[in-house]
Amino acid sequence: NELMKDPDSPILGLHLEGHYLSPTKAGAQQPDWIKNPDPNEYIPIVEHSECLSRWDAAPELPGALQFGRYCAENGILPSIAHTDAEYDDVKAAFAAGFTHVTHFYNAMPGFHNKMGYKYEGTVESVYLIDDMTIECIADGIHVPPTILRMAYKIKGVERMALITDALAVAAAPPDAKAFDDRVIIEDGVCKLADRSALAGSIATTDRLVRTLVQQAEVPLEDAVRMASETPAHIMGVFGRKGALARGKDADVLILDDKLKVRCVWQMGKIIENTLFKFQNPKLLSFLRRLWQKAMRNTALREKLRIIIFQSDTPMGKAFDVALLWCIVASILVVVVESIQSLPVRAKLVFTILEYVFTFFFTLEYLCRLYCSDKPREYAFSFFGIIIARSEERRVGKECRS
Repeated sequence: NELMKDPDSPILGLHLEGHYLSPTKAGAQQPDWIKNPDPNEYIPIVEHSECLSRWDAAPELPGALQFGRYCAENGILPSIAHTDAEYDDVKAAFAAGFTHVTHFYNAMPGFHNKMGYKYEGTVESVYLIDDMTIECIADGIHVPPTILRMAYKIKGVERMALITDALAVAAAPPDAKAFDDRVIIEDGVCKLADRSALAGSIATTDRLVRTLVQQAEVPLEDAVRMASETPAHIMGVFGRKGALARGKDADVLILDDKLKVRCVWQMGKIIENTLFKFQNPKLLSFLRRLWQKAMRNTALREKLRIIIFQSDTPMGKAFDVALLWCIVASILVVVVESIQSLPVRAKLVFTILEYVFTFFFTLEYLCRLYCSDKPREYAFSFFGIIIARSEERRVGKECRS
């Protein structure tokens, strides 16, 4: 409750995975604590807590449907987990409010035989209910990439979320010691020491996206949505999270072309940054002081503003021409670099021209930034142009190949 009161806290609620679970599908859960849902226990917990957002249960247990209805009525998402449920159980659970499934495929049966007869498992039952949402531990180990792709094709982007199911050893090295004597870390995943079951992952969310894109052949934009937008919808927090939009929390992630994390903003503050390798604190501090001093020189800013923003002056025309030639040079370089038969010297000349015009273009933009009444808008647009320039070079390389 205290963590949720902080407006900048990433904690949006508490998820209880247990202890109303099937004893035969306990996995890494403490077997001695597993029991049937008890209203004398869960009602006081709900009444005395403001942080509960989700509570898991096996719907085939006695009293589970009543538990699901009570959770749904009190704004808590009931979710199917650690279960032996078959179709009738899952269908009744969905009607009672169990609209979601925890770590789909793990700790639940699929198609199986009983006394020679074939039965659908929880997995097939969930697939048959179109509006039921799922989440998958997409580390490539809990659920293999081929099955992840199948789940994506059946449920789609809007009904499938990605989760880490990571515990205290998230992002731990292979030789790390686990949080529990019953658990070991092996093959990039947590296991019970006797290797009878998996016990959670060490994955972080960027690994989930890489697994889907690079191994399950899911489009990047869909993988990103399943790691952000879809879980936000499922948990009812899309008003704050899950998309880059005005008014939402400024949680931003930048990945490189290998889908490795390069920069992280949380609530608008940089938490991790390897995007900009040049990070000399003393020089940056000096440049910041120099910029602030220059910004206070209103007379110089006014003179430059007249020169730059009035196209009828000689300097204004020169700036406009430099901007135009920079754009023309950029287009020419992309076209020229895609011509295989062009002499090396000619390509070198165009590359030098590109850098010359880029220098003048950058100089002009810094002048405009300095003179503008809205420096933030110019700064963001300049950052966007740098990204666009990088994209031009990437496209040029693709043209050559």
